[in-house]
Amino acid sequence: MAIRIVPDVAAPLTVTAIDLVGESVWPAYSNWITYAMTIVGYGSAMLGYGGDFMKNIGVSSMPLTAKRIYDVVRAPAPVSKGLAFRNRVARYPGPAQEAPFQGVKLT
Repeated sequence: MAIRIVPDVAAPLTVTAIDLVGESVWPAYSNWITYAMTIVGYGSAMLGYGGDFMKNIGVSSMPLTAKRIYDVVRAPAPVSKGLAFRNRVARYPGPAQEAPFQGVKLT
């Protein structure tokens, strides 16, 4: 089977270019751009739009999507503010503490 330039080479290059531009221009939305490429690629292939190029967009972006989902699931849970607030010792409006060695004078 021969390699076709547009569906087999241009689709992965397009996914790579969109991913790099997304990470540099919109880093906060980079994960969602990757998810959208996978959904649009597979969705258009299931509906019969776009041909092999769109199918290969979905296939090429699937490893990126799987890696990003794995990173989100594997990340540790953030500490809630309520727990951090309960363990904090409040000193305000209490008296100011004396600095160490404040009353010492060198002679």
